[in-house]
Amino acid sequence: MFIALIGLANAGVITGQAGTPIAFVHFNLEHASAIVAMLGLILTIVLYMLKVPGAILLGIAITTIIGIPFGVTKIPENFIPF
Repeated sequence: MFIALIGLANAGVITGQAGTPIAFVHFNLEHASAIVAMLGLILTIVLYMLKVPGAILLGIAITTIIGIPFGVTKIPENFIPF
């Protein structure tokens, strides 16, 4: 549970506020990383439940691609695919 808490905090899904030690963020475009993290988590769970081979790796790759338009994932300027 502690590792999950650290992961959610790094993804921006939860935050520490003055009144409570843990609170969920409001899912809007200000917290795009939280939206992409939750989409990726749901996608990975669905792929895993459908018994897709390599579900976790596919979930990571697709979430990375989803993160590009949101501005969460940045492509290096000198990136050459092949």
